Amino acid sequence: MKRSSTYGGPGEQENIQEMPLVTDKSNELVDERGLPRYFDMQAKLGYTKHIGGAGATRELLNLCQISSEKTLLNLGCGAGTTTPFIVNNYNCDVVAIDIKENMLESAVKWAKRKEVTGKARFTVADAQYLPFANESFDILICESVNVFIPDKRQAFGEYHRVLKPGGALGINEAVLTKEPPENAAALLADYVGNDILPTAFWVDRFHAAGFTKLISREYQVQMRDESRSQLGFFTTRDYLGLLCNMLKVTFGQDPYVRDLAKRSLSNPRDFYDFFGYGLIIGWKS
Repeated sequence: MKRSSTYGGPGEQENIQEMPLVTDKSNELVDERGLPRYFDMQAKLGYTKHIGGAGATRELLNLCQISSEKTLLNLGCGAGTTTPFIVNNYNCDVVAIDIKENMLESAVKWAKRKEVTGKARFTVADAQYLPFANESFDILICESVNVFIPDKRQAFGEYHRVLKPGGALGINEAVLTKEPPENAAALLADYVGNDILPTAFWVDRFHAAGFTKLISREYQVQMRDESRSQLGFFTTRDYLGLLCNMLKVTFGQDPYVRDLAKRSLSNPRDFYDFFGYGLIIGWKS
């Protein structure tokens, strides 16, 4: 199910105050930066999930009007499956960044395996302080990233700064589609690593940073479609390799990683009833 909207300017959207990262750093589920520890499991696995899978990424890129002549910043590239997908499908130059070194190590392995190192480069960087000159990129995308950033205003300001005039920002974030009961809200926050925010919050962030001509699309997660869409990045050989990695991670020596892997496979049947994902695109004037 999709809900689609366009927004002409900030006057059409209520102001929603900045919501800080709420994850408790004393919680065993997060690291010293307040980032979910399951990121380390994903780096070992070689796979970072974002809701909507390859279909959502393709839709996001097409809405950003991607072409082979454009230079794209893949912000929060994670374990690295998206970068080869972009290069192989659109033949554009990609700069991929992530704040975690182990994610970049996995991303480089994927780039070598998919033979895209000539069109992609990788660097460790913080979304709040991007190490790029003004007006460096035609497109910036980030998927399942912004909810983990402490200062979202700062980050969106950086996105605007490094885009060229006429450049597009596209994000894919998990969003609340209806209010969950208290026990489900806690489970969702535990699963994602932070509170899931409504689409309206992200629209407000776009407007506050100066982006215009917004497009917003919201989808409810359907479990069958979601499972199929996650496989869209992979060949059969890739998938078999990930299964082997999953077995190694699940039955490896790190008890915490083993526990995370098992928990990720045991979500309740109604887990996806309360949230979906939002694709939001805006342009720099």
